[in-house]
Amino acid sequence: MEERAFSYEGVEGAEPIKNKELFVEHLQTRFRGAKRRQVRIRCDVEIVFRNWNKVDHGRATITDLSATGAFLTNFDLNRKVFPAKPFYLRIRFRNRDLRGWQIVAEPVRLSMSDGKFGMGVRFVKYEVHA
Repeated sequence: MEERAFSYEGVEGAEPIKNKELFVEHLQTRFRGAKRRQVRIRCDVEIVFRNWNKVDHGRATITDLSATGAFLTNFDLNRKVFPAKPFYLRIRFRNRDLRGWQIVAEPVRLSMSDGKFGMGVRFVKYEVHA
């Protein structure tokens, strides 16, 4: 079977994508709800059930951050436990500039990359403590 490259010719109103990187960024932003930034922010995390009972606690690193969510990796939990039923993560930043911020998030994606476990979360609410 002969492979043919896709052509826009003959498709009414279709134009080739001139800036593919901008197009992909636009799709990611539209799909994710907000543009992401690559960061490296250490934080304290608590794993809590939806009734706020604490399951575990420890530290993690935020490697990807947007206005609506984040991606966490490098988990170092006390009991090494994630529950098998719905839970929240309570995130507190260790960075002096962000101290006092607390975010409650829910997991939306789990992944393994280069042998490292990671979790995408969507922010549910945030609080700022003086």
